[in-house]
Amino acid sequence: MRLKKLTHAGLSINTYLLIDEKTHLAVAVDPTREIVPVIEALQLEKAKLMYILETHVHADFVSGAKELKHYFKEASQILCSAEGGEEWIPSYADVKVRDQEIIEIGSLKLQAWHVPGHTPEHLMWVVFETTNDSSYPILAFTGDFLLTGSLGRPDLLGESKSRELAEKMHHSVFHTLFQFPDSMIILPAHGAGSFCGKSISGKSETSLGEEKHSNPYLNRIDKTHWIENMIDQTSPAPSYFARLKQLNVKGATITQATPLAEAEDAQAEFLVDIRNPEVFAKGHLPGSINIPYGPLFAKWAGELLPHNLPILLIGKTIDIIQKAELDLRILGLDNFKGYILEDKIPKEKSISFELAAPKTVNKEKPFVIDVRTDEEWDEGHISGALHIPLQTLSQELSKIPKEQEIVITCGSGYRSSIAVSILEKNGFQNVASLNGGMQAWKNAGLDVELGFWTKIKFF
Repeated sequence: MRLKKLTHAGLSINTYLLIDEKTHLAVAVDPTREIVPVIEALQLEKAKLMYILETHVHADFVSGAKELKHYFKEASQILCSAEGGEEWIPSYADVKVRDQEIIEIGSLKLQAWHVPGHTPEHLMWVVFETTNDSSYPILAFTGDFLLTGSLGRPDLLGESKSRELAEKMHHSVFHTLFQFPDSMIILPAHGAGSFCGKSISGKSETSLGEEKHSNPYLNRIDKTHWIENMIDQTSPAPSYFARLKQLNVKGATITQATPLAEAEDAQAEFLVDIRNPEVFAKGHLPGSINIPYGPLFAKWAGELLPHNLPILLIGKTIDIIQKAELDLRILGLDNFKGYILEDKIPKEKSISFELAAPKTVNKEKPFVIDVRTDEEWDEGHISGALHIPLQTLSQELSKIPKEQEIVITCGSGYRSSIAVSILEKNGFQNVASLNGGMQAWKNAGLDVELGFWTKIKFF
C-alpha cells in the first residue's frame, strides 16, 4: 500500500491518494479542482484511478471529482454518501454509498461508515489490511468529521440545526468511532487554519489513540455539556460556505484549461490587485480591491469576491497570477476575464494611500477602525477605535464618517490593506493603513485597551 497526501496550503485542504502496490489500482479521496498534482502522482506510480471518494458535500471548496473523472475519460467512478437523503447526493455521483458498504482495490478493502454531525450525510472511509482470513483497520479518511485536535463544526446548516447535528456528532464519536483500535491512523480533510473546525491543531500525523489523549472533544464528559461545547463556535462560518455547498450538490461545470489572457484595459466589473500592501499603497488602479497573494489569499477571496461578476487580476508576474486564478477556481469563482501586469498599470490612472506608522497615529485626530476578529479585539485594541470585522465591513459603511481622516488596523497590515481598498472603492478618500498593525502598535509600547470578555477573564 502506498499513500500520498496533497495539501492546498491556503485553505488547509488535504487530498489523499491510496494505491495498491500489487495491482497499481488507486482511489482519490476528497479531491479539489487542483487536479494536476493528483494526475502527476498517479503517473509517477504508474497507477490507475478506480474510485474517487467523497466523504461529504464540501462547503469550503469546489469538488474536483468531476474534472478528475473527465480527465481519465470517465474510467473512474465517483462514490458519494446516500445517508443524508436525496438533497445531499451530488448530481455527479456514480455510486450512492450506504453505511458500512465495502469497496476493494487489489488487496485493500475500504469500508464507508456513516458519521453524521458536521453534515447529515458524512462518511468516514476506513481502510482494512487483510492477512490470511482476517481484516484489521489500519487507517481512516475522516474528512471533516474527526480533525486533529478538533471535530467538524456542526453549525453550517444554521442555528436551528446545530444542536441536532451536535447530538448526532456525539453518537458518531462515542458509538461509531470508538469501535476502532487506538492504533488506527487518522487522515483528516483539513489541517490548522481551516474554517471547518474549531482550534484544529497543526499536527501532520495522528492516530485515534493520540486523539483520545489530546483532543478535548473525545473526552467522555456529560453529554449536555459536551453538546454545548460543540455548538459554541467562536467565529461565524464564511459567507461563501452556503454557496459552495449548493454548487457541490448541483455539480460545478467542468472548466477547460485555457491560456491566460492579458487585458488591454481594465473594463472588468471587479478588479483584484494581488500585489503586496506596500506596493499597492504606492499606486493602483481606481476601484481595485487589494487581496495580496499568499497563504491567506484564498480565504479572503472566497469571503469578499463576487461569484457573479467578471474578475480581472492585477499582479507582478504571470506565475503568481496563475496560482491566484487556480485558487479562484477552487472557490468556484470561475468568471475570470484576464490579467494586467504591474508594469502595464497606466500611471495617469494610478492612485495611492499612505501607510501610517504607529507613533504618528494620534488617536484623537483620525477615526480608527479595527478589522480584526472579536477574539483579537478582546485581547487588546486602540482606545476609541471602532470594531468592524473585515468580512462585514462592506455592510457597515454607514458607520464610518467620510469627511474624517481614517486609519485602519488589523494584526499585521494584511487585512487593513484590504479594508482600505474597500473604503476607497466606496468613495472614502482620506484613508490609511496602520503599517505593521496591532503588533507594531504594541511593539512601539503604545497603550491598548482590553475587551469586555478579556477583562472578565482576568478578573
